[in-house]
Amino acid sequence: MMRGAWRLNRRRRLGGLLAMLVAIGAGATAKADDEAANDVVVSGTVVDEAGKPVAGAEVRGINGPDKLVPVKSTPHGSFRLKLRWYGAGRIFARLVADVGDGRLGYLLVSQDVEQVETVKIVVKPSRAIEVRVVDPEGRAIEGADVHLLSNLAQLVEGRTDADGRWTADAPADAVNWAVYALKSKLGFDYAATARTRPSL
Repeated sequence: MMRGAWRLNRRRRLGGLLAMLVAIGAGATAKADDEAANDVVVSGTVVDEAGKPVAGAEVRGINGPDKLVPVKSTPHGSFRLKLRWYGAGRIFARLVADVGDGRLGYLLVSQDVEQVETVKIVVKPSRAIEVRVVDPEGRAIEGADVHLLSNLAQLVEGRTDADGRWTADAPADAVNWAVYALKSKLGFDYAATARTRPSL
């Protein structure tokens, strides 16, 4: 389980992570307005750690500002998922497969848009994420927005409870993760694999 306590501080300056998120947001708006965006279909299979097909897994793609429609894997574990392509010559996406029993799969996709190959997503027991958000005096902050990212793509989000806690499940294979929390009029804080924090 990955645990951490983050302190929201209104005096905290915008760090590299938040700056990148702002830049990504601006780029996403520009892409959303790009009339050259097209659909690309990625085909693949969802399997367990023994290589056996997994039926009924929800597969969703993350590759831009659009909310993509998830699909379910067939009884043979196969799926066909539409992704958005913005004319850059390659398709970049993150695929997440959720079996619904605590197993998740995660796959980074980077392929030539003219030669999209079949992919395989391996589902594994998920990693438990627990975050507690407090103010500079150590008091719990209820209702703070918490976002979990991998390679700067959002995987899951939520809000802290009355004790300032937020829990979620994340794919075991997700790397280069980052968590940031924020609340209006209080501030923000973040943690990432590139940033050393004694509380992690």
